[in-house]
Order: sequence, then C-alpha cells, then structure tokens
Amino acid sequence: MITLAANVGKAEAVREGVLHMGALGRFAFVGYWDADLSTPLAELRAMLAAFVLNPDCLLAMGSRFRRLGSSLNRSPMQHALGRVFAMAAGLILQLPVHDSQCGAKVFRAQVVELLFADPFTSPWLFDVELLAHGSV
Repeated sequence: MITLAANVGKAEAVREGVLHMGALGRFAFVGYWDADLSTPLAELRAMLAAFVLNPDCLLAMGSRFRRLGSSLNRSPMQHALGRVFAMAAGLILQLPVHDSQCGAKVFRAQVVELLFADPFTSPWLFDVELLAHGSV
C-alpha cells in the first residue's frame, strides 16, 4: 500500500501508485481504474487479451463510449464537448482513440517507468499526456 502525505491530485496520485506497483517487479501488467467503475472491471479480461493477441501492444485502454446498457448521466452539452475534445485529441495525436479520458488503462510493466517518470503537466489531461508520450 502507498500513502501520500498530502492531496496531490488525481494525476499525481495515479502516477505515484503506478510507479510504486511497477517498481515492485512482481507484475507483468500495471494499470489503474476510475473509482466510479464507468468501465466495468469485467473489461479487464478483454484488455489483457489484447496483450496476448498482440505481443507488441504496450497499452490497453477501456472505453465508456456507447457501452450497451450503461448511462453516463451527462448533459447534452457535456456529451458534445466531450466528443469534440476526444476528436481533437485523436487528430492531434494521430491515434484512433475514441475515449482518451477513459480511466481504465493497463500497461506492460516494462514501460511504466518511462511513461510515468516525470510529473504530468496537467492535472486534468494526464491521460492524453500518456497517449502523447507513448506515441512519440
């Protein structure tokens, strides 16, 4: 278990937690999940299968986009702004990512130290920073 002395925000808390787990050297994969489970934990199976099917895959991520039987409880304006942001992030990163902000991501442990080495620039867009860093 890791305990932070002060509230450092979600981005830094995730960063420190992922680095801690990666440093243990006991796991092939390390990841994080949003506490609201907007992506169900059952999706972990499919995410881990992506690594098996593609040995070069370094990151698997969930998506909250149009999950059958789910409700995200967002206003039409929030939905529209989210879609515009996701489209812009995908175009800028030149990645076919539909839900860059999804809080369900799993990494091969070997890339954790590289991707999480430096503090994130933004406390809100760290997911996009991870994708940008990984696409370089």
